[in-house]
Amino acid sequence: MNPIAAYESSVKILPVDAAKKQNIAVVGAGPAGLSFAVTAAQRGHNVTLFDKDNKIGGQFNMAKMVPGKEEFYETLRYFNKQIQLTGVRLELNTTVTTDMLKDKYHSVVVATGVLPRQISLKKTPDSKVNVYSYVDVLRNNVSVGQRVAVIGAGGIGYDISDFLTHGNSLIHLLTHSLTYLLTYSLTHSLTHSLTHSLIHSQVTTITTKNCIITPPRVC
Repeated sequence: MNPIAAYESSVKILPVDAAKKQNIAVVGAGPAGLSFAVTAAQRGHNVTLFDKDNKIGGQFNMAKMVPGKEEFYETLRYFNKQIQLTGVRLELNTTVTTDMLKDKYHSVVVATGVLPRQISLKKTPDSKVNVYSYVDVLRNNVSVGQRVAVIGAGGIGYDISDFLTHGNSLIHLLTHSLTYLLTYSLTHSLTHSLTHSLIHSQVTTITTKNCIITPPRVC
């Protein structure tokens, strides 16, 4: 979010010479795109920021739903204000094409983020287990039921487990959900504080390399 964090003594954000000002297109209004667009505009460049969503923030709009991360609402408020102050031209609800950018900009910055990793799970014919990504749960408000397996114990795996066990006003069925956290031998990457929080949130950690979906158990 801060392009000069830890480099304050060696990197200076200075106004650009008038002869070197550029028309810059930034594709993606997530954290990286927002930070670059505002910084470039502060230097004096003409910046247009595109996003296909109807609001800025990208995956921050999912992260802010996680208990304890409500401060991201303030981060997005800050960037909305900085866009206004620096004169960044904001184009939402816009899917960018090559023709839109051709011959109109000196530079194009691509900050389109990432997509959830797709994995293949073996399902028995009589299984009724649904498979969702974290995007389905945090952005699309999918109801996941009372017993959930979260595959992956990285930051997102922890956040989605925390979200489910704490419940959320948008998804009332998750208030008392019991979440099983499955990892691909990544359990030890969790810090002590995160593990302690998971235990108190009724999250059971299971280390496994294989998962076959069969009713009524998950693995």
